[in-house]
Amino acid sequence: TLSLLNAMLKVCAKAGDVEAAQRWLARMSERHGLDPDGVSHNTVLDACVRGGDLATAEGALQQMTRDGIEPDAVSYTALIRVCAREKRAEQAERWLARMLESGVNPDTVAFNEVLQACVQCKDLARLWRGVFGP
Repeated sequence: TLSLLNAMLKVCAKAGDVEAAQRWLARMSERHGLDPDGVSHNTVLDACVRGGDLATAEGALQQMTRDGIEPDAVSYTALIRVCAREKRAEQAERWLARMLESGVNPDTVAFNEVLQACVQCKDLARLWRGVFGP
């Protein structure tokens, strides 16, 4: 069932095993005839976060939209979190902007992740603008 396969994805995500998570996602439809849902795709994104793999996370988000699933706040926040971990404040801000452009309302976690990216990059000017505006 989908819930069992999502549980397998979660195990991969907790281990930060991006490749295994992607293989399980592919197996859902190829071997089991199941369409991955938002939980499936967000779990792969979580694996990317834990594995610190921004390029793969961006590809996973593209796959999500190709599969007809609209990214939600969890999806975008995962991308922002990877940016923070990879010290890419500018990209974190771009993902936040894309989130807003897509009509997805960021929560406190998303904003905090952007600020964390600024801290990781030691970009105090960007941090200041993020907190107090231009």
